[in-house]
Amino acid sequence: MLTLSPLVLFASVDGVVVEKIVVSGNKTTDSDVILREMQHRVGGSFHAELLTYERDRIYSLGLFNRVEIFHAVLEGSATIFVDVHERWYIFPVPVLGIKDRDWKKFYFGLGVVHNNFRGRNEKVLGAFALGYDPWFTAMYSSPALFGERSFFFETQFTYTNTKNRSIVYEQELQDFKETWYLFNITPGVRLTLFTTVSFTLGYRAISLSESIPGHTKSPDGSDSFLFSSLVFRYDTRDISEYPMYGTYVRASISKSGFGVSNVDHFRTLTDLRQYVPLSERLSIAGRLHASIAGGTRLPRYSHMFIGYEEKVRGHYREVFEGENIFLSSVEARFRLLGPTYYEWKSAMLPEFSVFRYGVNLALFGDMGRAWFRDDTFREFKPVKGFGAGIHLLLPYSGVLRLEYAFNESLQGEFIMDLFVMF
Repeated sequence: MLTLSPLVLFASVDGVVVEKIVVSGNKTTDSDVILREMQHRVGGSFHAELLTYERDRIYSLGLFNRVEIFHAVLEGSATIFVDVHERWYIFPVPVLGIKDRDWKKFYFGLGVVHNNFRGRNEKVLGAFALGYDPWFTAMYSSPALFGERSFFFETQFTYTNTKNRSIVYEQELQDFKETWYLFNITPGVRLTLFTTVSFTLGYRAISLSESIPGHTKSPDGSDSFLFSSLVFRYDTRDISEYPMYGTYVRASISKSGFGVSNVDHFRTLTDLRQYVPLSERLSIAGRLHASIAGGTRLPRYSHMFIGYEEKVRGHYREVFEGENIFLSSVEARFRLLGPTYYEWKSAMLPEFSVFRYGVNLALFGDMGRAWFRDDTFREFKPVKGFGAGIHLLLPYSGVLRLEYAFNESLQGEFIMDLFVMF
């Protein structure tokens, strides 16, 4: 007897073999882009409990508004049906955003991005922005170089005219600008479905609007050097935009300065994240993050900060500077609504006819510290915060966070931010 079931959690079906995987709805995207995110393979064992996870992994590609998976079992053979609803992939649109999670640092511009070039999940980007810290960037990435799923590649060029970020200089001097040029290439290998190793080789040049002793290694206020990094990544998260299940590990070592350059330091980075579902609606998320520098004394532009990209809620608008940083967070995420879908049947473009949305509640606690290598253990006093919030899951992988946090002195602050913290 033929059974066709919508996607829910099932027990494993012993002795059932995957006979066929049928992909539909992908008018632009190659089927192989979808299949390489699945653990099921034709000729392998069928495990129904994997289907929900595989659906979420396919959605995390950022290529589809909706992903649905069904299965049929007949006489010991299973057929898996994957149906997708594609997004709009090419955007000649205005560039709008905020830097460092700070709404006062608004930038605007124009750009063209193709998120699914040639239907192979290749990314092509060219964009510029004015306003806070003007920039220009051009980028290309391929998750399957030459069509081979085991190798990926990325290259990028960026120009930025950025305001000094060092709070030490901000206190001692007037604002000054740093001009950055960056070019890099990154080949990599996908060892398994979840594991990648990559190597980056690049060139970076920094110059100041005025010469300031100690900010650069060169006395003329201009540094240029080669850099490289080796990165290991392990990622089993279900949905990267707002994970509720899985493990994320990123470990890297990077070296700045080779040959005749005055720059000569290295940095290690470790980022560990775990998402443990306690029920269908409740998940506990945790993170440990550390970035440690070594070698010669770092120029100020290579310092690390809490208060820009990395934040401690409760101290959201404060900036802490050092050569090294440490962060830890824990968050309870409760799924209040969805994720579910709204279908706009009268939409002019089908790529904008399906919208995914949801509402989550969260309780959180954060802790972090930035420090210099000369600091004593007594000076290693972390800042802390805790609070609660509402997280709105928006179409096209957006997340809007509305939170209220307290610091150690129980002073409160309201936070409105885009994207999940981790």
